[in-house]
Amino acid sequence: MTDAPSIIEQRLPYADVAKLDGQPYDQLPNRPGPRVELPPMVAYGGQIVLLRGWRRASGSWWAHLARLTISQSTGARRATLDDLHVAAAEVIPLPGQDYRRVPREYHTHP
Repeated sequence: MTDAPSIIEQRLPYADVAKLDGQPYDQLPNRPGPRVELPPMVAYGGQIVLLRGWRRASGSWWAHLARLTISQSTGARRATLDDLHVAAAEVIPLPGQDYRRVPREYHTHP
C-alpha cells in the first residue's frame, strides 16, 4: 500500500483543485488559501483513494472511488482525477476515517 502524500491531511490546496484536467472551475474565486473538504480515504488495489459513495444495485454493493494524482512535469504541477466503480468487497477501510457522511444510493429493479 502506498502513502497518500498530498491528501493524507484530508484537505487539498485550492490551487491543485483548480487545475484538474477537464474540470470547469472558472466560476470559483481565484483566492489563495481556501481549502476543499475531501471525502474519506480507503485502500483499493494497493493505493489510497477517496470514497465518494456507495451504491446498491441488483443485490450487490458498489463503491464509487476517485483517485487523485498530482504529477510534476516541465516545472508545472498537474492534477488529474479518475473515477472508479468497484465491488464494495474490494475496498478496505482505513483507521481514523469517518465514513458516516459517505452518500448511499439504493436502486431497485422490478
